[in-house]
Amino acid sequence: MFSAEIGLVFYHLGGFSLLRLMLI
Repeated sequence: MFSAEIGLVFYHLGGFSLLRLMLI
């Protein structure tokens, strides 16, 4: 429940970039 909100916030902030970096 908490992680979901954080993920959404990050997604809107541009967390996608961070996720991609983590994937690499």
